[in-house]
Amino acid sequence: MRWLLSLSLLVGVLSGCGGGGGAMAVAPEPEVVSGSMRLQGQVRSPVIATNGSGLSVFGFAGTISKAYWTDTNPTRAETEIVFAMSTIVNGRQIVACEPDGSNLRVVASLTAEPSEIRVSPDGAWVYFAENSTLKRVPISGGNVTTMMADVYFFALSPSGAKILAYRPTADDVVYANVNGTGVDVRVPSSETNLTRVIGCVNESYGFISQSPQALNQLYERVSLVGNVESVPWVTLSPIELYSSDLAPARDRIFSRFKNLNDAKVYAYETYLGPSGPHSTSIRDDLADVDRIRSMASSPDGQAFVAIQDHTDPTETRIVTLDRDHNILDTVFRGTFSLSTPAWAPSPTFRTFVGAGNYAAGAAALLFSDLNSRTPSVVLADANPRSSMNLTRVSGDNDGTIIYEMTCDALTKLHYTKSNSFAQVGVIGSLTGLKGAIVAFNSTTGRVSNVITFTKKPSISRSGKKWVFEGDGIAEHLSGDGERRPTSNRVVIE
Repeated sequence: MRWLLSLSLLVGVLSGCGGGGGAMAVAPEPEVVSGSMRLQGQVRSPVIATNGSGLSVFGFAGTISKAYWTDTNPTRAETEIVFAMSTIVNGRQIVACEPDGSNLRVVASLTAEPSEIRVSPDGAWVYFAENSTLKRVPISGGNVTTMMADVYFFALSPSGAKILAYRPTADDVVYANVNGTGVDVRVPSSETNLTRVIGCVNESYGFISQSPQALNQLYERVSLVGNVESVPWVTLSPIELYSSDLAPARDRIFSRFKNLNDAKVYAYETYLGPSGPHSTSIRDDLADVDRIRSMASSPDGQAFVAIQDHTDPTETRIVTLDRDHNILDTVFRGTFSLSTPAWAPSPTFRTFVGAGNYAAGAAALLFSDLNSRTPSVVLADANPRSSMNLTRVSGDNDGTIIYEMTCDALTKLHYTKSNSFAQVGVIGSLTGLKGAIVAFNSTTGRVSNVITFTKKPSISRSGKKWVFEGDGIAEHLSGDGERRPTSNRVVIE
């Protein structure tokens, strides 16, 4: 639980001009530091709520000009898994969820199944190849941008500014800026029996291999700058390759394959030493019936996400594996198409006010804290901002933590429900709103209910249930963003 709350008043500096000139005062806005959140502006004293089981919620109101969030030591539980799926109802989509499968959300809609999905090293962008075109979308969702034509397989450099890509039409492997400029051919078409891009070790070297269907697999190091140079490093033959992936530390390549000589399924590591490779077998007793493919490493390198073609029942699954390739969990399952998973790193920095939906500022910010994590952030704006007030409704030991915000005119309201802090918008075309009720789940710390109103409702307690009544209730949203039927009475637990 983070209880540290400090107010840093940045003192203005008086400077005089020679020759009797006037003095000029510079008075930067005060800064409030609360755990991992920093706010600037004219902010009133915080409203703090706890529920006695480790969950705390901090609320700030005033004229907030900037708000930043940082996490210098994120955990795997704060990451997201990204993959493609296709259903008759929703068509093709890129979706994201947390490692336990919760909080599934749509990142982008597609017209074709992507041949590759990669997440930028900073966790901000999802890059994908669709119809042999490189595109990207913010991991929180939004507009899809076309980056480069003629791309099938690709990998991002450690900086995220470059890509190593196989171009099917040109039939070569190039190194280029992610926006498609500065294309440099590193493997000419005369040598493109090597078409699968494994990854970039650094900004100078990358690794490629044959297509997964080839029985004789060659892992080859390719220079990315200077003289064009390809050096064979590992030969695996004859095998049926299920997956290959460069470790997040970029010091080894993980492989999973079936050896066609002994019919065993191997988990394999190839260390990329300065003087050459060193390969070692992690397992040679994996069950072939598991049918694990399209493996991608977790950001900490201690787990994997993969596709499993399950036979009993017949379905496709997104699964996670431990370091020794044992199945840890089933993240997602269905009888429809699932493909190309990637494991996104957890965010370490986010700007909540001063960019995006709140570039011009905000009137209120709430965030929850649970076990040094930030499950949800709530942002709101009002006209005027000085009219915004936050009130804690729930008591010290209540499970659900409830806040009430009131103002002259509520103009914006968003909350987050995922590890990427993708914002869910509450207010559409509604006007005349005077505030909202925001509830946080006692177990997860996520926003569980949002109730907007044009006239403040009455609030009563019935056991563990809270009752909000009045003819001014405008809308009721669940924590998942589902809009509930509007009524004059809302009951939440």
